[in-house]
Amino acid sequence: MKKIHFIETIVCVLMLSCVSAQKTASYYAAAEALPYVKNSRDTQLKQTDIVPLILSHFEDSERRPKALVINYDGCRIDLLPFLDAETSAVFSNASDGGFYLMFTGGEDGCLQNTRTAPGFTTQFTGKWALEEGGHGVFNNGLLKKDEPRTHFVRLAEKGYATAFHFLWGAYGSIFANDRRYAEKNGLPVEWNRCRPKGEARKNPDEALMREVIDRLSVEGEGEVDFLTCIFENTDLAGHHYGFSPDEERYREALLEIDGYARKIIETVKNRSTYASEDWLILISTDHGGRNLTHGAQSVYERTIWISSNRPL
Repeated sequence: MKKIHFIETIVCVLMLSCVSAQKTASYYAAAEALPYVKNSRDTQLKQTDIVPLILSHFEDSERRPKALVINYDGCRIDLLPFLDAETSAVFSNASDGGFYLMFTGGEDGCLQNTRTAPGFTTQFTGKWALEEGGHGVFNNGLLKKDEPRTHFVRLAEKGYATAFHFLWGAYGSIFANDRRYAEKNGLPVEWNRCRPKGEARKNPDEALMREVIDRLSVEGEGEVDFLTCIFENTDLAGHHYGFSPDEERYREALLEIDGYARKIIETVKNRSTYASEDWLILISTDHGGRNLTHGAQSVYERTIWISSNRPL
């Protein structure tokens, strides 16, 4: 009798494994079919690739280099088919460069939780938390090490004015060492936490959009060279209602913040100095999600994406 139960258990495990493999293949196939996609599941970029891309843009540009990175916190890649292929911020931006599959969560020997703090600290430093020389933020609630410095500090050291716009107060603690370093050395780095008042509290992401637009509208003295911002509504909707494209409120959150991103990009392109500037524009996310949470290593949490206005 025990032998029969053992065999039944093995059969169940094999069947579940087969179903899981099929779901993973289907998930990647849908991602590979998105508009302007330039790579596949086998050639995914790493989240650590973002910093070198930005730094090389400022080093290699023959005009006035500028860069903008817009983030949709917690936006699964299979949510993106609900965006219009031609008019959405994500895909209209990618039409000039490309859309790329990417992964977060670390690699063998240096895995990290697929949570917000590890994801954005990796995006900002170009390092995994636990690799040699890593930033140390392998989970939420941790302080980034002095080194490696964030990209906005490293660019400020080269004389570029940089700005980080955000809503989540924890970023002030996570990057406290970089903030003190910038202040001590008089570096042109802005840490702009959006604290909406009155009616704006009902939609903090909209308030953040307005602050970013105001900052990018400044031309000449006091203008910014590099700006990164984080919209949170997709992550909040995922935690409340589910990280699933089948969840209407998760989809609505994406459509809303993508509209904000379009307005931000329009602001950049309407600058009177735009023709003489060399803008790199990226839209990305920090992690995916599953059910009501994220943090593990499933394909739904590890798979992320990036839209670029130029080939990477």
